Parts: sequence; C-alpha cells; structure tokens
Amino acid sequence: MRFLPSSLKSMIVWLILLTTLFPALFIIPWISNRIYTTERNTFLALQDAQNQHIRSTIESELTRLKSVLENKTDPLVIALEQAPVQQSNINLLLNKIFLREPSIHSIILIDPKGNFVAGHDRHLSIDTPEINDDILKTYFPDKLSVNSPFIAIPLHGREYISAISRSEIHSNESIFSIAIPVISDQDEVVAILITAIEPDSLWLSILKKIKQGNSFHYIVDRHGAYTHGSQYFKENSFATQYAIVRNLLKDEPWDSTREYQGVIGQAVFGVYSSVPLVNWGVISEIPIDAVLDPIKKNIYSIIIVFLVSALLLIVVALIAVHKIFSPLKLLINAFKDLEAGKYPKLPLSYFSELNILESGFNSMTHNRQEHEVLLEKSLSETEQARELAEQASEAKSQFLSSMSHELRTPLNAILGFSQILQDDESLTTEQTGDIQYIYDAGEHLLELINNVLDLAKIEVGQLTLSITDVSFSEVMQATENILKTTLNDKGIQLRYNPNIFESVTLKADAFRLKQVLLNLLSNAIKYNKPNGIISLDCQYMPGDIWRIEITDTGKGIAEDKINQLFTSFNRLGRENTAIEGTGIGLVITKTLVELMQGKIGVSSQIDVGTTFWFELKGSQQEITPEPINKSRSIEESISFLTPNQTYTVLYADDNVVNLLIVEKILSHFDNLQFISAEDGVIVLEKAEQFKPNLILLDIHMPNMTGNEACMMLKQKMPGIPVIAISADVDKAAIAKAMQYGFDDYLTKPFDTNKFIEMINFNIEVYNKTTAVSPGWSDSSQ
Repeated sequence: MRFLPSSLKSMIVWLILLTTLFPALFIIPWISNRIYTTERNTFLALQDAQNQHIRSTIESELTRLKSVLENKTDPLVIALEQAPVQQSNINLLLNKIFLREPSIHSIILIDPKGNFVAGHDRHLSIDTPEINDDILKTYFPDKLSVNSPFIAIPLHGREYISAISRSEIHSNESIFSIAIPVISDQDEVVAILITAIEPDSLWLSILKKIKQGNSFHYIVDRHGAYTHGSQYFKENSFATQYAIVRNLLKDEPWDSTREYQGVIGQAVFGVYSSVPLVNWGVISEIPIDAVLDPIKKNIYSIIIVFLVSALLLIVVALIAVHKIFSPLKLLINAFKDLEAGKYPKLPLSYFSELNILESGFNSMTHNRQEHEVLLEKSLSETEQARELAEQASEAKSQFLSSMSHELRTPLNAILGFSQILQDDESLTTEQTGDIQYIYDAGEHLLELINNVLDLAKIEVGQLTLSITDVSFSEVMQATENILKTTLNDKGIQLRYNPNIFESVTLKADAFRLKQVLLNLLSNAIKYNKPNGIISLDCQYMPGDIWRIEITDTGKGIAEDKINQLFTSFNRLGRENTAIEGTGIGLVITKTLVELMQGKIGVSSQIDVGTTFWFELKGSQQEITPEPINKSRSIEESISFLTPNQTYTVLYADDNVVNLLIVEKILSHFDNLQFISAEDGVIVLEKAEQFKPNLILLDIHMPNMTGNEACMMLKQKMPGIPVIAISADVDKAAIAKAMQYGFDDYLTKPFDTNKFIEMINFNIEVYNKTTAVSPGWSDSSQ
C-alpha cells in the first residue's frame, strides 16, 4: 500500500481524478464499442433483410415467368395438333408472350429433334422462314441436338434453366434461357418452348422496388457469371476476385456476413444469400465508411459532453474538498494539542456533520480528565481484585494440599491400625466387626478426600490421563472385589455375563476407568432398594465404540431432575434421604469419561430404576489380564521375604503414630529389624550406624526434609533402596520427590499388603544389587 498517498486530502483528490478519468479510459471505449456493435448489427440486419427481399423477389419473378410460359403450352399443343400446322397461330401465341414480358428478348419453339418451328426477337425478325440452325446457335451456345440440355431435359418432362452467358448479337449483354416442354394430352413432348431472357432487364425491374441507399447489389450464378455491375467487371472476372464466389464454385455456400474489399474498391460489409430455384446468389454490399460515419459522430459527441462534465465535476469537487478539509485541519491540530496534554476548544463550522464532530471533540476534551481519574481508579481496583483472586486461588490450592496432607496422616493411623487389628485372632467376632466398621468409615472418608482433590484438579485443568488398551473384564473384576462386602451387606445382586466382557477392550486410563465404574456402581448400590439388582451390559456400536450400561432397581429419577445430576454438590432428594454423599461423584465421573474421549448419559423411570451408560472407543480383542494379587493377611506376606536372613528397615517420620503403625506391621516378620528416626538429620546418623537394607522416609520432616535426606543418602549409599512414604498425592510433588533419587513412592494412607509387597520387592532389588557390588560406599575414601 506504499503507492497510496498518506494524506486523506490527497487521497480524495486522486479518487476524484480517477473517478472522472476512469470512464474516459474504460467506460467510453466500452460504450463506443457497444454503440459500434449495435449500429453495425443494425445496418447488417437491414442489409440482410434487403438481400433476402431481393432474393425472394427474384424467385417470385422467375416463378411467375415459368408460370406464364407453362400456361401457354396448352394453346401451343392445340395449334401444333392442327393439320396442317397453323404457323400464324403459333406466332400469334408467341407474340403475346413476347409483348407481355419485356425481360424476354427472344422466344422460339422447336420440335423434339431441334428443328425450328417459330420464334420472335426484339432486335431481329426471327419469325420468318429464313431463320436457320446457325441463327439458333447464335441464341443458344449449346448445339440444339438431342443431347443438348435444351432438348434432353425437357424431353423428360422437366424445365431447364441455363447458366448466364454473353449474347454476341445483343451488344454483348447477359443472357440466360428457360426451356419448357410442351406436352400433349397423351403425355408426349410435342415441342419445346425456349426463351432468352436478359437478367439486367429483370434486375432493373427488381431494383425499382428496392430502396438501395448506399448499398450495391449483384447477382451471380454458380459459374461466376454476373448480371449487374458490368462497369466494374468483365465476363467471369467476378469469380476470380471474390472469395464469396470462389466458395460458391466449390459448392460451399456462404450464408453469413463478412468484411472485405468490395467491388467499388472500398472496404464493405457484404451479405450473401442463395436463390435455390436457379442456383444463383445475391450479393449486397455497403461501404463500411457509410456505416461508421454516423457512429463516429455519435461517439465524438459523447466524448465532448463527458469531458466538459468531468472538468466541471473536478472543479466543484476540489472546491468542496477545500471547504471540508479546512475545519478538518483545525481538528487534526486540536488532536495534536490534546495528545500533548492540552485541552483546546474548536470553533463550530458551517457543515452540520463537522459541527457534530467538533462539538463531540469539545465534549471529549471536557470529560477526558474525569475519565482519566476514573480509569486510574478502575485499573487500581482491577489490579487489587486480580491480586486477591490470585491469592485466593493460591490459598485454595495450598489449603487443599495442606488439608489433604493433614487428613491423610490421621487416616493412615485409622486404616493402618484397623488392618493390623483385623489380623488379631484374640478379638471377638463383635470386635472384629466394629473394627471393620472403622476401616470402612476410613475408606469412605478417603474416597471423599480423593473426590474433592480430583474436583479441584479438574477445575484448574491439572488432571492428566494415560490412555492405553484396557481390559474391561480385569477392571470389572477389581471393582467387584472392592464392592463385594457392600453388596453382601445390602443383599444386592450384581448380575453380568463375564464371558461377554472378556472381549471388551477400551481406550482408557485404567485407574480412572476403575474410578468411573466404582462411582457408578456405588451410586447404584446407594440408591437401590433393599435386596435389589444391579445389571451390567455392554454393546459394540459402529465406529469401534463400546457402550457400558449400569441399571439398578431403585426409585428412579424424575425427568425434570435428570439435568441436575451432573452439577457439582447437587444431591437430588438429599432432604428426604439419609444416604451419605458429597454430590461431586457424578461430576468427576462425567469429566473423566469426556477426558477419555467418551460420552456419558442417564435414563430413568420412576419406581422402575435408573440406567447410567458411558461410551468409550475400543475394540473386540481380548487382552490377557495380569494376575491379580488377592488380599492376604500380614502373616501370609511373610512368604514373600527370603527366609533365614535378617533385614534392617530404617523409617524416618516426625509423626509417632506413623512410626508405630510401620513398627506393628513389620513386627509380624521375625527376619525384619525395625529402626526409627524422627527427622532427616537423625536418619543420616542411624543409616551410618545400622547400615539398613531398606530406608523409608517421610517427605515433611523438621531439620531436614525427606527429599534432602534422600539426596544425601544416595550419595553415600547408592545401592540402598530409599522409599518415600508421604501424604502428598499431587503428581508434581511425587515427580519432584523422584527427582531427588527415591526408588519408589507410597502415599498415605496405604494398604498393608501393598506396603509389604513394596518392601519385599525393594529388598529383592537390594539383594541382587549387593550380589554384584556392595550397597555402601565409604565417603572418606
């Protein structure tokens, strides 16, 4: 856009000039071409119409001549059949034809053998016995024999029209002949009537009926002979000079208009049409100058009018531009002053539009200071609000993280001691049941905490998934194991065909898929009627999609309430039921399904039940499930450790209860020695002292954090496994801990069986490592 002027005034001036010059450069030539084309087509249409009129006139005139001659054949038959033949009667009949038609110069009657019977000529007296064959040959170039077309064609009952030729005895005039058979009542040709006709005479009679103007008209036959315009051509020269006639001689008719050099030596528009009756052609020509002169005059007049109008328009437009831009220039200067911090006031101009603009500018400058004050105040308040929002968000994240940590720590004690007490054989059945209630309540509380944390992660977009091929049968079996006790307590049957689920493979995050299934089945259990039924079904749908349906036999949900199911903290009918819940399980479930590129929905009938369904992409291939470690007692886990060998486990935690839980768990193993430490500094000292086979560290400890202690331990004893045991469940915190060198990470509260398995696994790793190289290194060396 650099070629455009930077000034608006210059731009408008250029636009004015362009809008006036554009028609001169483009529109006028276009209009001129349109006028030329229209006028040319009009002239050619008139020329063509005139040409067609001439052609039709020639056809009608020739048809009339033939009709006149044919009408005289019957009287001639009568005269010829008289015995003896009355020569005077025949001559009288021929004389009537001769006198009636001025274009006929000669007329004769011959017998079928070509012998002269009677005749008349305008210049010679041929109605006397002295007319002989030599005179006939003068009239008719072809010899009048039985092979001559003048005899051969009429003898077959057809008329014959000859080509145009020159008559040597008639001042070299153009002549053509018509031969008509004279047929008796017995259908025999008794004579042939032959006429010699001057085309020029016929042509002049036709032209009297036509308004020629600047046009020229010519007639040619298929041999190139002409009937008019002898002042321009000699005989047959027409054919050698005109492409039109050359095409005709090649039997290539040309029924269109062309521009060419005309007969008169000028460029002409030519129109041709054929006369099929005699195989002639009519050529009409008009000089191109005669057509273009009026057109040029019209075009010149248009150009002059336009140029004068354009000049006046430019003058008026420039004056208007000056009147408009004078106050605009003042306005521009006022804006510059305003930008410099001044507040100018503009005088009001004559134009109402500019007057409005100037008044608006004055109002703007008046209010600008007030607006600036308000803007500064608003920006200050916005900044404060943003800072408060960020602080609130940060406080919320810190609160959730802190609450999660603080809640999981006592839960670790509740669940840990519950699992330990469940293996105490000295307890009564009632006491064991009470402990189970404590454990179930702790698990429920842990579930609520996890749901709240998941919802918080969803809100800030921090929840990530790992999508793989997952066996639904394996996930279903694990979920059923978790819910088996609850199902039995409430007498609810879980019905499904395990064989169907064997081939169901889903594209999902295995852990989150289990969470979805657990949430939906838990709801089906909660809101089912006593001794009810829960049915699971699956359908394979087009597009490699599996639809999983979970149907209960509960009270159902009203249709107008269904849309509220997936709203956070919304528990339908909570005021009429004692069922516990937070109202966020379905929200989390819906979000998890959608994050796995799936859909979820619900349908329900009052007093019949409710069906929750979700759809995920997958396939129909069976995945061999990994063997599931069934729940074992603490004593059963002893077999996982290598017998006849003592192992030392060092655990550092500032919470005495956590130390006590681990000590109680490990006390079931005779070949495990437990050592505790209260902070990171002490754990380093005891590690040097006891050289343990396994080290367990809490992350949050006084004096030295677990991360720092792990880093130092790995420097001194790289072969010793170090496991983090923390209530931090955030992935960022876990990733950070693993960067410090931890070999494994266990979240609180933990399952005792998983805890023992982790210890056993890492001790086995230690045994394999120390078999190659010792686990300790002397830093002093």
